[in-house]
Amino acid sequence: MLIRYKLLIFLFGQHLFFILMAFLFSESVLESKKLVSYLFFLAGIFGVMSLLVSFYLMKKEIVKPLNRLVKHIVKIREDGTYIHSDLEERQDEIGTMAKEFNCLLEKLHEKNAELTLMARIDSLTGLSNRMDLEARFEKERAFSCREEKELSILMLDIDYFKKYNDTYGHVMGDEVLIAVADAIQSFGLRPHDYIARYGGEEFIVLLPETFISGAVVVAKRIIKNVEKLGIEHESTPLEKKIISVSIGCVSTIARKEDTQEYLINMADEALYTAKERGRDGYYIYNKNNA
Repeated sequence: MLIRYKLLIFLFGQHLFFILMAFLFSESVLESKKLVSYLFFLAGIFGVMSLLVSFYLMKKEIVKPLNRLVKHIVKIREDGTYIHSDLEERQDEIGTMAKEFNCLLEKLHEKNAELTLMARIDSLTGLSNRMDLEARFEKERAFSCREEKELSILMLDIDYFKKYNDTYGHVMGDEVLIAVADAIQSFGLRPHDYIARYGGEEFIVLLPETFISGAVVVAKRIIKNVEKLGIEHESTPLEKKIISVSIGCVSTIARKEDTQEYLINMADEALYTAKERGRDGYYIYNKNNA
């Protein structure tokens, strides 16, 4: 409202001046052609000045702030940074517009953060998904390489899960995935331990700064937790007719040339050996057997 008031006050003053001039010199105007010319000249000068002042006010109070706001919006679009506009400090319509824009920006930032989080979460189990795993895995691999710290990796697979789905249906299969995910998380996570659903019935656990002995302890706990679920699995060839898991364990200090694929393949090879050896158990990666 302040911009509008400034312009109205200026225009009101301009019109008041002409009214006063006409009133004071009305009789003289009729009698003196010279005074008429003088008043026309004065009115012209005042009109030009009014126009210049109007343009100045428009540029200072409206055009420049709006240009700043537009540049700010363009910067956000190009850089993807959610920076508030300082124009909200103004006590006028543009300040109100900037405040509303900043509020909209905050909501947009919150929604984008939610979407980003949702994109990295497995919708069924609530665990991190493969996209998030790749980012976290790279972080832990780089830390292991830089600090020369052990990184342990567990790869889990639900035993004969396809047979379970064929027997009980995919809806029950989904329930099993959720239950197993909960059982994996209940082994006693440290703040920097990490679990993700790798795909299908496979899961990966990252244990930073953990030697193979610690990884084996975790693997045993997970196997025990899944067994405690006691989920019936009549079609499994195993002696225990319940859902079980096989786990491949590997612990290493990552080298610069060790890619994620290479490290996961080691855990996968250990998992394959665990399955060959009867399942419902774990196996530690051994280069000689790879």
